[in-house]
Amino acid sequence: MQRFNPKRYFDLRNRLQSDQQRLWALFSTLIISLVLTTLVLRIAPPATETGRLIFRPVDSVTEDDRTQAEQPPPTLPPAIEPQNLVEASAVLPRSAETPTIIDDIRFTSEQNLTVANIQTLLDAQPGTLKAALVTVGDRNLSLAEVVVGQAYLYSLNPKLLLALLEFQQGLLTNPTPNPDQLDWAMKYQGEDEKWRGLHGQIRWAARELRRGVRDFAYVTELQYRDKDVKGPIPAGLNPSSYAVVRVLAQTMTPEELAKVLSDGSFVATYSKFFEDPRQTLGQVPAPATPFLRWPLRNVTYITSFFDHEYPFLTPNQSLVSWWGRRETQISYDGHDGWDYGARPPEAVVAAADGTVVWASNSDDGCGVPAKGVVLDHGNGYRTLYWHLSEISVELDQAIKGGEQLGIVGSTGCAIGPHLHFQTQYLGRNTDPYGWCSSEPDPWSSYPVGTASRWLWADRPNPCDLGQTIAVRPSDEGFSRSEGNWQNAPIGAGGETLWITSQIPMTSTETLTDTISDLAGVATPQPTPSQPPSTATWQTSIPSAGRYRVLTYIPYYYNGHDDAVAAHYVIEHAEGRSDVVVNQFVYANEWADLGTYTFDSSKPAKVELSNETSMADQGIWVGTTVWLPAD
Repeated sequence: MQRFNPKRYFDLRNRLQSDQQRLWALFSTLIISLVLTTLVLRIAPPATETGRLIFRPVDSVTEDDRTQAEQPPPTLPPAIEPQNLVEASAVLPRSAETPTIIDDIRFTSEQNLTVANIQTLLDAQPGTLKAALVTVGDRNLSLAEVVVGQAYLYSLNPKLLLALLEFQQGLLTNPTPNPDQLDWAMKYQGEDEKWRGLHGQIRWAARELRRGVRDFAYVTELQYRDKDVKGPIPAGLNPSSYAVVRVLAQTMTPEELAKVLSDGSFVATYSKFFEDPRQTLGQVPAPATPFLRWPLRNVTYITSFFDHEYPFLTPNQSLVSWWGRRETQISYDGHDGWDYGARPPEAVVAAADGTVVWASNSDDGCGVPAKGVVLDHGNGYRTLYWHLSEISVELDQAIKGGEQLGIVGSTGCAIGPHLHFQTQYLGRNTDPYGWCSSEPDPWSSYPVGTASRWLWADRPNPCDLGQTIAVRPSDEGFSRSEGNWQNAPIGAGGETLWITSQIPMTSTETLTDTISDLAGVATPQPTPSQPPSTATWQTSIPSAGRYRVLTYIPYYYNGHDDAVAAHYVIEHAEGRSDVVVNQFVYANEWADLGTYTFDSSKPAKVELSNETSMADQGIWVGTTVWLPAD
């Protein structure tokens, strides 16, 4: 199902209709339709070069990867955020002490889960999987690449997939498996045998494991091999153990599953090749201080947010944004990352130093494989870059922050070109924008969730300005002239104003003269525009030097398009500088007004007018900060 961001769409449609009526009244019926069309196109072109007016490209998911959530997530204690290396059990939510098959943290995370290490594990066994190749699009992938790719995509420990392959068909140790054993590697033959084949079986298991931890909060029964047979969930399972039981149940009878649970044979299989899956990981890296930077060469508009309620591609008719607001006007419900609306040939760059732990094609069920890159940053975090049209790096390559990883594309389950950027902490999806609300973060309280924190090192946290030199709309250093100012409930420091734009009088008069000349008739004179409204931020700089000036633009539906040419004037030690900002592009971000030299004996000032090239757009006025350039 195609998704688009409806932010501002319906109001834009209505305004276009009313604008048309005003144009007919202004130009009169003497102007022929061809001239009128030409003028309208000249005054207000239907789209910009980035194609960003109405529809925003987003990810898509197939029916195979989507299940409607029926109940909200359970209320559980929030996650604990340690400062240094800590016991893993203190980092993420855990169930009470109950019998387990696999530890909840080990389910998603373990150190050194790279393709090379998984290949080494396979090479040590007599089975044929170590030499298996799987064709995915235009690439031949080793089984290690397939397993690791699926594990990263679905937030899994790849050892779990290998253990299932051995437990179900003995494929790690059997040097001569028959074709049926490979075709039904996980023993799942349901859904009209659509998952037949080694690759399909691995994909099915990865999807089902993820569904298991997603659905744990509200499921009440297991589905067995026979589609008509269902039964109760064994008592005392933690979320990750339930996910394993869910997979096994769909390949067994109730009696067979009961035997597996009683004899501990799956745990024994896992332990034979790796370690006891019930053991916790011990010490793990603590949540990081900000270390990420913008993952593209250029700033571009954001199309989709991380959903803090169900970041499992699970629609429930709303999205809980990092502002702690339940949204229905922004994209998109159930999203597990951030989408940036760039297009080829825009370069995708590393958000931080790291190592390429995966760079290849991924079959995510949409026919055309997705091209993606995964970086491990060595601090408990991974970043994923998806839907690329080209990959510029190789497996195990060391990467510096800002180095090119590939080119933006629309491969895989994508509608329109964009970058899907995803961040994982201990293998679990986390929001690099953090959480900006006094209410508990629902994702941190989810059984397999994690707390989110601001991770961007190249700009300040708008929810925690700290000691930053900042001027908010309620501060003494802020002033505004008369005008129809409105409030918005989000923004840096929790404060934002907006006002509609207007075209300067000189521009209106010139436009009227042009219409008269082209039409050959006298046209009604427009109503004089109101005096411009201005907003001014002013502060004292503690010490002379170079400062970077940023102003925050919220992402909020106010019934108007964001201004594409907001005009700022920055006063500094060397004079005045004019800067034009496309506020649409910077929605949900800090707009960089430049770096200048400031004198501590003179006030630093920024001024913004609501006069711009197009009328009736939203001009956003939020918090402005001055950051030392060094």
